[in-house]
Amino acid sequence: MIKPTDVSLPTRVDWLFSQLRRLLHLPTGARRNGKAERAFVAMPLLGLSILAFVIMDARSALLPARDILQGGEIVWADGAVPIRTSFYGVKWLDDLLSVMNMFFVSSIYGYDYVAHAQALSFLSDAGVLLAVWLIESLRSKEALWFLRVPWVFALAGQLLGMGIVCPFYYFLHYVFSPATVRIPSTANQRQVLAAFSAVVVAFSFPASAMFFWPRLETRQAWLFLWQLYPLSMAVTYAVASLVLPESPIRLSSTAATRLCIACLSGLGATVWLWTTHGSLMGIAPVFIPTAIPRFTLPDFTAFCRQFLSWDEVFVFGSSFLWLAYLINDLDRPGPYGWQLVLLGTIICTTTLGPGTTVGLGWLLREELLTKKSKSKKQGLAKHLQSCRR
Repeated sequence: MIKPTDVSLPTRVDWLFSQLRRLLHLPTGARRNGKAERAFVAMPLLGLSILAFVIMDARSALLPARDILQGGEIVWADGAVPIRTSFYGVKWLDDLLSVMNMFFVSSIYGYDYVAHAQALSFLSDAGVLLAVWLIESLRSKEALWFLRVPWVFALAGQLLGMGIVCPFYYFLHYVFSPATVRIPSTANQRQVLAAFSAVVVAFSFPASAMFFWPRLETRQAWLFLWQLYPLSMAVTYAVASLVLPESPIRLSSTAATRLCIACLSGLGATVWLWTTHGSLMGIAPVFIPTAIPRFTLPDFTAFCRQFLSWDEVFVFGSSFLWLAYLINDLDRPGPYGWQLVLLGTIICTTTLGPGTTVGLGWLLREELLTKKSKSKKQGLAKHLQSCRR
């Protein structure tokens, strides 16, 4: 007799899919990659996006942000710096970005040290995520256009908050990705290196400069530049994919991808370790939000701290859920099952950070895809040989 506790997690996941098929009135033989079924299964991602929109509503903070901007100077306990209101020379754009910049000044100038540490780690980890998005966009030319232009979603994230946009992007990716997206990445070495260059040049370098540039006034210039990183990332990738010379070291697509993700994950893990151990603050005080942002007003600094904390929670929470969906498409996450994947996710996230965990999880999925693809090819080859006989 089989006890309920003897039922493995993969079996329960398959049972869940069968129940969802019944709710959707799909025939028994319906394929798991039907759009209606995948959309229903991925509803939690939409739920996260809606929840993020409610929690991260920044409209109530626009008035105090404009008040600081009109004051013309950022002042804290042991320093002050004039506010820069012009950079691109386009009035409406400079006006928009000037208000957006106010949400980051407490982080880049460090007078809110908790926000400074959290934002620095968050942006370091986000580089891994952007690289994954770019490489995913190269997987299939048959993918719908919005799956091939991740910088559009990144730009929307700059305006609304990545925590709101990220789950929505993952929902669209999971539902509308064609069957060819569920095969190993076919991006060549030059494309992967171009993606890596785009993330480093357009995102990681200006993000680092706006935190550490010696001249305080210049940090705001880097902040202006970073705010439009989705556009500069698209341009950098297009140029790099054309002008990058062939590397003297020939790497396979898989090896180039591993190297790209490993380098960015290493940066994210280093900053995470400094934040959680080197600064002696730990994980909870920095990365776990303690209040709904709008309830912290009129303390604008506290609002920004809580907003960025929630932003990170929704960005990486939805990233983990998306990876779980993708791995589940492969029927099982590997020889050790979901229990080990969940345990590994918790350990890796707490020790190396969420960005590194997403990078390793995505590489795990690539390895499983590669093995499954090779298995299918070998099976087809054996079938053809038997037919010839």
